[in-house]
Amino acid sequence: MKTAEKKKVLVVANNDLGIGGIQSVIMSIIRTLSDEFQFDIVVFDHTHTNYEEEVLRQGKIYTIQNRMTGNSIGKRLDYYIRFYRNYRELKKIIKENGPYVAIHCHNFYEAAIGLLVAKQEKIPNRIVHSHSVLYVNKKKIVRRAYQAVYRIIMTHTATDFVACSRAAGEYLYGERNDIKVVPNGIDLSKFLTLENQCTNKWSFVQVGRWGALKNQIFTVEVFAHIYRIHPEAQLTFIGDGDKEYLCRIKEKVQELGVEKAVTYLPEDADVPNEMAKNNALMFPSVFEGLGIVAIEAQAVGMKCFASTGVPQEVNLGNVYFIDLADGSKKWANTISEEIEKSESKRHYVNMSSYDMNNVKEIYRAMYGG
Repeated sequence: MKTAEKKKVLVVANNDLGIGGIQSVIMSIIRTLSDEFQFDIVVFDHTHTNYEEEVLRQGKIYTIQNRMTGNSIGKRLDYYIRFYRNYRELKKIIKENGPYVAIHCHNFYEAAIGLLVAKQEKIPNRIVHSHSVLYVNKKKIVRRAYQAVYRIIMTHTATDFVACSRAAGEYLYGERNDIKVVPNGIDLSKFLTLENQCTNKWSFVQVGRWGALKNQIFTVEVFAHIYRIHPEAQLTFIGDGDKEYLCRIKEKVQELGVEKAVTYLPEDADVPNEMAKNNALMFPSVFEGLGIVAIEAQAVGMKCFASTGVPQEVNLGNVYFIDLADGSKKWANTISEEIEKSESKRHYVNMSSYDMNNVKEIYRAMYGG
């Protein structure tokens, strides 16, 4: 089938095409449906371009540059004044490059802008997709007012309200009966074919952007308790993000004397292979929309130790939930008990609900395929 004959879908990303959870979902959809649809992507920053070449092999990329760097005042001001800029540029993109059979917006409250333009331009399938539960600061009255307006626009313009979990859906859309909880499908072939390479039952890995949300400093505190009892223990961090927070992680590692046991890998490391080499996933996030990394870890049979801020939907049988309020020592004790029981044996679970070959049928239907 020639590219020109394909139906076209406009994907509105959250920020850029760097490595991250939302980008991973977008790319999984593109990889499994690009034989039938051409996916054009709108990004709002061009700093990270990890997936650019792959996207351009089947579609186009359009950049509407929002302010992502600089002082926080400038970024906050940009959030409040960019509505018309984004509206104008999205309208131009759709008019000049359509027709599109669907628009799929992944940019939280600002998805309302794309949905509004899409309805005006008569795009029939208008999908908004919530990927997370974000902290709501009730003191930020102006931002909350903006978000309330955006939610009203979404309510009157979207045809499909999609979320990776019920909690993520209610965060963005409020309580609705028509929220479609769609699993974050993954390419299981990357994980199910990997053999268990773990030789140290006290080896741990955490995958995620540096930052307070992912809570890596807490992981270091938990690990330090384990390391004191089991000096063969190893911890691997994979990620990118807030460099200031990364410095704080390294300071905590030195403070607790575990620097010889901690390794840092970049965001583009071979995550499936690292999971195969380690025994358990640390996942103490303050909150998550779903937590696709825990799904991936279970695909290789790993044990996952997650906070109660991670939705229950992530548990396919290998997730142990622990409250962050219990503290790092209780976490270390619970983890140690579970590892002593099972050693480094893998426990494989039914992954069919997260198999992208199954999930793609849901998106095909939404796109009118």
